[in-house]
Amino acid sequence: MKAIKLDELKKIQLNILQDFSAFCEENGLTYFLAYGTLIGAIRHNGYIPWDDDIDLVMPRKDYEIVLFEYNKRDSVYKIGSIYNHDDYQFSHIKVGDTRTLLIDGGLKSVVNIDVFPLDGLSNSRINRYKQLELCKILRLAVAYKRLHKNENHHWLKKFLIVVIKVVLTPFSIHFLIKKLDRIAKKYPLETSSEAINIVWGVYGKKEILKKTFFKSGMLRKFENSQFKVPLAYDKILTNLYGKYMVMPPLHKRKTHHQFKAYWLEN
Repeated sequence: MKAIKLDELKKIQLNILQDFSAFCEENGLTYFLAYGTLIGAIRHNGYIPWDDDIDLVMPRKDYEIVLFEYNKRDSVYKIGSIYNHDDYQFSHIKVGDTRTLLIDGGLKSVVNIDVFPLDGLSNSRINRYKQLELCKILRLAVAYKRLHKNENHHWLKKFLIVVIKVVLTPFSIHFLIKKLDRIAKKYPLETSSEAINIVWGVYGKKEILKKTFFKSGMLRKFENSQFKVPLAYDKILTNLYGKYMVMPPLHKRKTHHQFKAYWLEN
């Protein structure tokens, strides 16, 4: 297998994004650049210099169409999800290049981009609390099921990982993710005043955003092309990151990924 260097990996991701964007345009589906990718588009007109992935968000209704229609095409780009891969271990879909191999820790996949669903929240405070807490518990359970002991971990953390894994033994990752997916889409985005990427939830309650923030979008330069960003990108990014236009200190300008990528042999 031939190793894929970082610059080439980014080109592969951009080609995937081009294909995905074209599919959405052809089918009248809404998507937006998100998270670090959105910051990159606004602050750098492309990737954040030390970033190495691409994130998108979509309203759940459009996300479900992509989930079941995108792979019907004759293409090297395919969606991975719990609905088409028995060993899939993520709560959102990834769109990948099937000619590649990506090794990230103990997980094997393909060079890909991440697509997250935007779901609604209950208008009832009690039901909203239940939904948020249940999804949080399920996300943590999935994370612990995927977690491997590390020799650098403190003995107490190693012990805790073992105990939690034993408790979770009766539940497969697939079962947990499907449960998370059902709870996440329990309250339709169309009847909610807010939108949230609840299947990921890294930013906690900062992920709860006004649905109107995603009402409309515009094209914005990202590397060699233009892609959709929300018109309310400033409100979204400020809510998630605060002063997002200020560059982080030097010691924080590094990737969080340690993966290796390869071209598969023909």
